[in-house]
Amino acid sequence: MPYARIDDRWDEHPKFVDLDLAAFGLMACAIVYSNRQLTDGFIPDKAVRSFGACGKGPKIAERLVAAGIWIRVDAGYEIVGFLDHNFSRAEVEAKRASDRNRKRPAKDSARNPDGRGDESDRIPRPYPPPPPNQDPKPTAATPFQDSQPRARGGS
Repeated sequence: MPYARIDDRWDEHPKFVDLDLAAFGLMACAIVYSNRQLTDGFIPDKAVRSFGACGKGPKIAERLVAAGIWIRVDAGYEIVGFLDHNFSRAEVEAKRASDRNRKRPAKDSARNPDGRGDESDRIPRPYPPPPPNQDPKPTAATPFQDSQPRARGGS
């Protein structure tokens, strides 16, 4: 999932100086929505109406249009400069495909069937493996082989 990118000084930009907290909140919701839905900065009217519980999204959106931060388009709004700071749908999908291919196991893998290489066996064995057709017999007691619990405290 892509992360939304918001400049840590966006509130100081001349376009945003005169906006109130509600407009900043709507802008943040819209950026996150567009990243999550991969809309490349398009925010449908239905989404604007659903942001927050106050129902004032469309009025606040018109203030963002008046400030030149959003553009009114058919059935919604477009965030001006969204793709200057965020990944496009095509970029996100290409990255996801690349990650899937990188994580997919190779058919001719040199790994063992259990998924570990021979050199990655880091757990020490309590005794050497038994020769074929013989029962394993521990050579030394290990903490895992104690049959009686140890008493706590004194000796």
